[in-house]
Amino acid sequence: MSFDRLQERIDELRNPTVIGLDTALEYIPPQILEKHMEAAGETLEAAASAVYEFNTGLIDALYDIVPAIKPQLAYYEALGFDGVRALRMTCDYAKSKGMYVIFDGKRNDIGSTAEAYSAAYLGTVKVGGTELRPFDADALTVNAYTGSDGIKPFIGMAVKHDKAIFVLVKTSNPSAGELQDMFISEHAATANPSVGEFRDRFIGEQAATANPSAGELRDMFISEQAAIANPSAGELRDMFIGEQAVTAPAGPDRRLYTAVGDLIEGISRGTTGKYGFTRVGAVVGATYPEEIGFLRSRLKHTFFLVPGYGAQGGAACDAARAFDGKGHGAIINSSRAVIAAWKKNGGSYAAAARAEALRMRDELREHIGRYSGI
Repeated sequence: MSFDRLQERIDELRNPTVIGLDTALEYIPPQILEKHMEAAGETLEAAASAVYEFNTGLIDALYDIVPAIKPQLAYYEALGFDGVRALRMTCDYAKSKGMYVIFDGKRNDIGSTAEAYSAAYLGTVKVGGTELRPFDADALTVNAYTGSDGIKPFIGMAVKHDKAIFVLVKTSNPSAGELQDMFISEHAATANPSVGEFRDRFIGEQAATANPSAGELRDMFISEQAAIANPSAGELRDMFIGEQAVTAPAGPDRRLYTAVGDLIEGISRGTTGKYGFTRVGAVVGATYPEEIGFLRSRLKHTFFLVPGYGAQGGAACDAARAFDGKGHGAIINSSRAVIAAWKKNGGSYAAAARAEALRMRDELREHIGRYSGI
């Protein structure tokens, strides 16, 4: 199973990290970019070729110490056709070196569109009588806002082709709490039928006539009519958001991110591998250590992808909370701190990246070393 392969590679290298290939042009040494511009001019083709050379140099420097890479699709799509080609070539090259490849695209939609996304990144497309793999990543990040209708097609493709997905649960960015930390009612969280009493309503008169700044959130019902029309939208959108959402704290078991975590663990039952994790992982940011610990204790069958370590402020001791009692079930991401280490430390970009990746590995080992296998 996909996460079994990832866990085994982590154990083999004794390193639970993934390096994000967020390859912005400013992270590439000038001599590499200039060489490709001399050959192809100031073009997207030249930029994409430089990105690919940079990526392969990083992979060569890291594959024997780091189990996985995570290309951020936006940087490749920004370079158009040539950038997307460099993405596919980067994926193939990393896999040829034994690395696990996670595409960070945060894709989501419903119905046939979700199936097309999942086929593109995880599965196959049939052309005539031939099944072809457009990208062939090992895993893909997915947004949960459309509910299970927007997740199940990815699960189906993951099962069919031995892949996995990571669903956004508690992200690392500063504004994550604007929605993810909202207090939700017990009725909505437990699927009590009475929640239907509040569906199909628009935002009420009270919200429109009360204090304007409070009315943005307080006493509002999330309307199924106001949302898009897929049947499962109400799994998250129709939850009652109470006054406590803006006026008083509520426990993490009553927050929207917890409902998302519960949803993905519930709909992925039956896809568990030998290490006890389903094919549906969760993105949980290192910048929220208390939430990591809570979610780890609650989502016992969910593999965590943990961004936010390093440059975003998450510490190794925070990220260590993502692991279970066996030292399993999580992989910690670092992107620009590794791939742009040469800009801070000098020297060869590949050597600087390797040194930073080793430093990160050793720091994480120090904090989770009490667990076996790390």
